[in-house]
This record gives sequence, structure tokens and C-alpha cells, in this order.
Amino acid sequence: MTPEAVMDWAVQTGFVVSLLIVGILIIRRPFARAFGAGATYALWLLPLIRLVLPVIAIPQSWLPGRFRPQPEATGPMADVTARYQTPSPDTFPVADPSLPLDEFIAPTQQGFDWTPMIIGIWSGVAVSWFAFQLFRQRAFLLQMRRTSDFANETLLAEGRVAGDITGLKAVPILRVSHQNIGPFVTGVVSPTVILPSDFMQDYTPAQRHYALVHEFAHIKRKDLWAAFAALVFRAINWFNPLVHYAVHKMRVDQEAACDAFVIAKTGQSGTNKLDYAKTLLQAAKTTGSSAAGAHLALSLVETDEAEIEEKETSND
Repeated sequence: MTPEAVMDWAVQTGFVVSLLIVGILIIRRPFARAFGAGATYALWLLPLIRLVLPVIAIPQSWLPGRFRPQPEATGPMADVTARYQTPSPDTFPVADPSLPLDEFIAPTQQGFDWTPMIIGIWSGVAVSWFAFQLFRQRAFLLQMRRTSDFANETLLAEGRVAGDITGLKAVPILRVSHQNIGPFVTGVVSPTVILPSDFMQDYTPAQRHYALVHEFAHIKRKDLWAAFAALVFRAINWFNPLVHYAVHKMRVDQEAACDAFVIAKTGQSGTNKLDYAKTLLQAAKTTGSSAAGAHLALSLVETDEAEIEEKETSND
């Protein structure tokens, strides 16, 4: 693929992706009320799918003026322009055989092609940003392992019950933090659920059950892989602030869809919903910014109060 073709793909795809994101941000609230949290979360596949599609011709009038191809002159005016721009044979200098060839032929003046440099800067920043996020994720995992212990047999037994309800074939790694952080799940290839140090004391048996089911649901639904895909998407579109904001909102819809999955698995009764709401409130006291060290960590509740309200609105 030539540099010009890459630029053409980047401009057209970036423009359409931005339009899709704006549309989703506008309709996500009413769409969630009409079709549910899961369907709203699925809407975020559209920009990702468009990113991997080949260039699709879009009306040139949609593009900013500087990105539109300049039309060539046709008709009678083109003949007039060509007549005045094409020199007649009499205006060409006559070659003197005694002169060196390089003194007779004037060098062709060409402008500098910025396309390869722009592509190089874009790809360099994308790779660097993505590598830095992976480095942060690895450092985050190592820190969590150093500051936590494996769960005891009581927690493992509760984990097996939650795993059966969620539909997991095996109970994921459970670790109890030395600090009062969590619950959250992290690790794409080998998911690990981090629980707060006071998990057995401050959480009731029902709350522990819902917390484990929620984190296991993230694993069952492949939400960590979705977060990884969102990370790649952000790296490719690092220059577009709309993409970073959209991924932030996508995580809110992801949590709302996970909540709906938990309620569907544990029961739709008012008592179950109340117990689950109490679990979210209890987790909100301890989660804080515990998952802020990496983009590939999904906590039981969002750290921002406005996001918690959004998630609860989507579940109503």
C-alpha cells in the first residue's frame, strides 16, 4: 500500500469513525431504555468494525475542503487554459552542442512530500503509547501479586458456587489484597480477581456472592478482551480526543451490560436486585481508584460518581 493510499484510508476512516461515535453518544441513553444495556454496549462494535474495513467511498462534500480532490477543468475553458499554459515550439531554447547537457536542461522543481513523515509520526506515537500501556499493565499486575495473597478455602468454595452460576469451566485466580482495594478483575490471558482485605468481614455472604459473580461475569463475557481491543483502538486513534472520550463511555456501558448479565443469572426478584445494589454500594466504599493503574482492570463499580448514576439509569 502506497503512502498516499494509507493517508486516504486514515482520513476517510477517521472521519466516518468520528461520525459513528457522535451518533452513539447521542442515542446511547434512549437506546438503553428501549433495548437494554447489552444492546447499547454492542453499539460500540460499529466504530471498531469500521476501522478494519477497507476504504469505502463517501460523498466528497462530507469531507473538509482541504481533503477534497481538486476537479480538473473541462469544456471550452480547459482548451483556453491549455492554450495559454502550453508553450509554443518557438519558445523552446535551441540546444548548443558545445554546451554541457546539465547546463542546458533545467532541473525539475518538486515540492517536499510530507506523507511518509506524517505516517511515520502517527505510527511511532501509536506504537509507543500502546507499549507504554502494556508496560503499565504488567507493572500493575506485579504490584498486585506482591501485595496480595491467594484466597483461603472458604473463599474458593464461594468462588466455585459463583463460577457455576456464571458458567465458567474453572474458577479464576482469587487473591486477597493487603490493602482495602477491590473487587476488580485484571489480566487478559490469565484473569485474576483481586479482593479487598476486609472482604470476609465487611461483606455479607450475599454481597460476597454478587461481587464474585460480577467479576466472573466480566471473564465469561470476554470484557477484558474488549478492553484490550479498546486499547488498540485508542492507540491507532491517539490524535482523536473523541475516541478517548468514547472509550470512557464504552466502559460505562460495559459495566451496565455486566450488571444486567448478573441480574439475569441470579434472578430478577426485588430481593436479588436490592442485595445487588447493596453490594455495589459496599464496593463503592473500597474500590476507589484501585483499578486506575491499568486500563485492563475492570472494577465492580466505576470510580466516577457520574458514571455510577449512568450505569444505574441504564439498568432501570
